[in-house]
Amino acid sequence: VKDVFDGPAAMFGAFDSSQSGIIGRAAFVSGCKENRAAFSDEELEELFNCIDFDDGGSVTPDEIVFLEMDPVTRDHEIFKLKMRSKFQRQRLLAYTYWDDGRQEVSKKHRRAQRAWH
Repeated sequence: VKDVFDGPAAMFGAFDSSQSGIIGRAAFVSGCKENRAAFSDEELEELFNCIDFDDGGSVTPDEIVFLEMDPVTRDHEIFKLKMRSKFQRQRLLAYTYWDDGRQEVSKKHRRAQRAWH
């Protein structure tokens, strides 16, 4: 993985052509074959099954990061994924607060926006 893609995150980006954040079994196997992985179809299927630990039929960046062999780099990648998730949550909360403020309801209404304290 590191020789061809410079790590699992880059491999995920190369295989996720639709930018959907998930890679299906077929995309994983075909991506490995296109990049000359020296594994048989059965070995690639077994690898996919190991990565897809929740048996959802697809893998996400947080599942594929475990292909990283260096523990320091793996921990750094996991931290980046957690921070990205936290940032997305904060953006969603900020957007929801902003959207609620645009609604025209009286200040005494139960759905009126509350002041930050």
